[in-house]
Amino acid sequence: MITKEQEQRLRNWARANRECPRAKKGATQVFCESLRYYYDRQPEEDEQPPIKRSIPAAKGIDLADADLLDEAYRDKRLTNVSRNLLRLYYCCFTSPSVIEQKLSLGQKTFLMHKERAVAKLFEIVETIEKKVVK
Repeated sequence: MITKEQEQRLRNWARANRECPRAKKGATQVFCESLRYYYDRQPEEDEQPPIKRSIPAAKGIDLADADLLDEAYRDKRLTNVSRNLLRLYYCCFTSPSVIEQKLSLGQKTFLMHKERAVAKLFEIVETIEKKVVK
């Protein structure tokens, strides 16, 4: 059974993924930045430094908890079916019947699979939290 706290944490995680996307550097950008350090090149007079934009957190989103759930979501112990089910249901607002069709689940088995996925996700979250405490 999914508790209210777990449901709220999952909705927070989904909202954080929709409204606060993580900017990731591409391989070319990392390579070009490393050249500056490798050759110890100083910027020229008219050269503007790259603009770094941090995406502000939307009101009411707990980013620390969302990052924790995101780490558990990417863990290899969570199956692809569970990962896809959570993403489709919470982030993409896909209806249960469509999710059953997309993931080749049996009819009327969405709730069972959702509960298993959430249970496994929070089991992984607990192990991650224990590692952090130690």
